[in-house]
Amino acid sequence: MKQDFAVISDPGLVRANNEDAYLTMPEVGLFAVADGMGGHNAGEVASALAVKMLREDAARLPVIGLKIRWWRRLFRRRPPAFDPVAFLHQAVARANRAIFEAAQASPETKGMGTTVAAMLRTDQAILTAHVGDSRIYRFRDGRLSQLTQDHSLAQELVRKGVLSPEEAMYSAPSNVLTRALGVRPEVQEEIAYHSLEPGDLILLGSDGLSNMVEEDEMLQILARKGAPVREKARNLIAAALKGGGEDNVTAVVVQFADS
Repeated sequence: MKQDFAVISDPGLVRANNEDAYLTMPEVGLFAVADGMGGHNAGEVASALAVKMLREDAARLPVIGLKIRWWRRLFRRRPPAFDPVAFLHQAVARANRAIFEAAQASPETKGMGTTVAAMLRTDQAILTAHVGDSRIYRFRDGRLSQLTQDHSLAQELVRKGVLSPEEAMYSAPSNVLTRALGVRPEVQEEIAYHSLEPGDLILLGSDGLSNMVEEDEMLQILARKGAPVREKARNLIAAALKGGGEDNVTAVVVQFADS
């Protein structure tokens, strides 16, 4: 199954700097978005460090579609079985530890943290791993599904039945995170498998996208037939800016098709 992707990140209309960071490594099927938080531009440091650590760990990921010559298969031992869940767990833990230690090293970075939302492709599926409120969606057969659930106070209140999903979108605790990378020595990410089919489109976005653009509008943008992924990513960012652009906004769009 072949893949095409595009990514656009914009500081928005309110903030001077962009504390979002992203990772695109199509050769190993790894994509990620990180949304930093903290004063004195420390959020920018945290998100960049998260992406840096993920990139370093991805150096040991198997390359998608790599053909091994017959004589290497014959005379070399088979590589050890790759566990994508263990990889994502260890990569997120290492990134969390690096950010936490960096935050303790300077008063200017103390308390910094970041969200992360990552997608790892395997042969016939994808895995998602996330901490915080950056989101991953899948568009398939005319429907848009949110594959991750925010680690936020508002989402916790939805789970407990205190707020409806609609009320949570506009509630005061909507931006109060219950989990983030780098805030504590350890963090618990959520990892899940999801099926993958030709025609699927995966969207990874910071909350500057999901807070500014309704899902119905996202659906209309992603459903446009014949539009290249670059155009879809550009239209998502434009919609976020039109909606107010109150935060940094990043969109990574990955399209899958038959080889």
